[in-house]
Amino acid sequence: MLKTLLACLIAVCATVVARAAGPSPAEQLARDYLAAYAAVDTAAMARLLSADAVFADQTARPADGGPIVLNGRDTFLKQLKTYGLSRLEYELASVFESNGRVVFIGHVNAFYPREGGGASRFRSRIVTVITVEAGKVARHEDFADYVNAEKSVQK
Repeated sequence: MLKTLLACLIAVCATVVARAAGPSPAEQLARDYLAAYAAVDTAAMARLLSADAVFADQTARPADGGPIVLNGRDTFLKQLKTYGLSRLEYELASVFESNGRVVFIGHVNAFYPREGGGASRFRSRIVTVITVEAGKVARHEDFADYVNAEKSVQK
C-alpha cells in the first residue's frame, strides 16, 4: 500500500514538474497554429500544416454547407479564404495534450466585416482538437455549438 501511494505521489510530482516546464512540443505547435488560424494568417498556417492535413467540422449545419471535411492543406486554405472571416478570438477555459492531440475547450468569437464598417460577430461554445504528427498539424477538428450561438453587430 505504501509503495503504491509513493509511486502515485512520484507520478503526480513528475507531471506537475513537466507541466511547469511549459507545454509539450505538440501543444506548442498546436497553440502556434491556432494563433495563425485565429489571425487568418494563411501563410503561417501553410508552414504549420502537413500537405495532407484534414480540416473537419462535423457539427456545421447543412444550411452552412456542413458537415465539412476538407482534405489537403491547399484545399483547406483555399476554402478558408472564401469564408470572408476577418479574425477569430478564442476564450479558452482548458487546453490539454494527450498522445499528439491537443484539445482546446472554450468559446470562439468569429468576426466578419460588414459593408459600411463594423463587423458581425458570431460567438459559440467550441471544442477544437488539433492532431500533431511528425512536427506538423495533421488534422484540425472543430465541434461548435451552432444551435445556441450568439450573433451580434460590432460597431
